[in-house]
Amino acid sequence: MKKRGFTLAELLIVIALMAIMATVALSSFTKSQKKGRDARRKQDLSEIKKALEIYYQDNFKYPDGFSSGGSLSHPTIEGVVYMVKIPSDPKTGLKYYYEPVDLRQGFRLYAHVEYEIDSNYSGGGGDCGAKSCNFVVTSPGTALP
Repeated sequence: MKKRGFTLAELLIVIALMAIMATVALSSFTKSQKKGRDARRKQDLSEIKKALEIYYQDNFKYPDGFSSGGSLSHPTIEGVVYMVKIPSDPKTGLKYYYEPVDLRQGFRLYAHVEYEIDSNYSGGGGDCGAKSCNFVVTSPGTALP
């Protein structure tokens, strides 16, 4: 009578193939997470930029700064809020770096993206926490750093 079952070699091959498939799936999932966080960062910076442009229309200058998690409000007129809560980085929770330029007639907003690096930005400027800033959004007419 012959026993039925798998040999040790067959089991090892199946386990190795499953490990390879799991590694590929995890890699794709990680890449998707990074892309999702990058999309969120870019959307956050776009929303902050819109609020800053409305602020500029009312004040003829950009603010000195703002705190992430705080609000962007009119400095002298009560009740005018341009952005109720300034968003922060979805992974680290750190604020996006804001830099007023040209005597507050322009600005730069910096972030650290994980996957899609801005090819127009050469680096420099901004403090994005433990990692260097590699993405920037500017006011109209403001040069890249």
